[in-house]
Amino acid sequence: MASILQARLLLLMPNAQRLLCALTLLLFCPSALAAQVTAVPEGTPPVEHVTDDEPPREVQAFWINVGPAIGGAGGGFHVSASMQINDHLWTGRFVSTEAILGGDTLGDLGVLYGRSTAGRFGLASGAAGLGIVQGETTTIGLPVEIQAYFRPLPFAGLGVTLFGNVNPAQPFAGVAVALQLGDGP
Repeated sequence: MASILQARLLLLMPNAQRLLCALTLLLFCPSALAAQVTAVPEGTPPVEHVTDDEPPREVQAFWINVGPAIGGAGGGFHVSASMQINDHLWTGRFVSTEAILGGDTLGDLGVLYGRSTAGRFGLASGAAGLGIVQGETTTIGLPVEIQAYFRPLPFAGLGVTLFGNVNPAQPFAGVAVALQLGDGP
């Protein structure tokens, strides 16, 4: 009921507010956005009770990604552990890069939340969160990453992770090619 009310409120808002609200609902409550798309015409009596013979299937998966990375200060590595429940994704990650000819090391340690979708042989996700950046100085940053993995086996895959960290002192971005191990969705 609440999601239908939220969707109807969207129709009354100006376009900029509607877009911001729709993006927020898409991230945190996708069923509310679906309710807006399939809005009930006025005059239709409300449905009192809906039953479903089968409870929704909960997809749970846990995996780690490990691989070499390029970005930030130079070459390095990317390690992450992810847990997925349905399309919700929680990731802890560590990225470290070092200048090719010696010098500064730049990296982050972060916790991210995002969305994930999986097919028969693959997985794609996007996430953002909060992290600590270590380089010339130490600061707080916004780690972001996008993953795309091919999983020919139920327990292993190979893919690419685009990563970055937005912060006032040392923003950086890079790419990692990694092996993915664990139970896929």
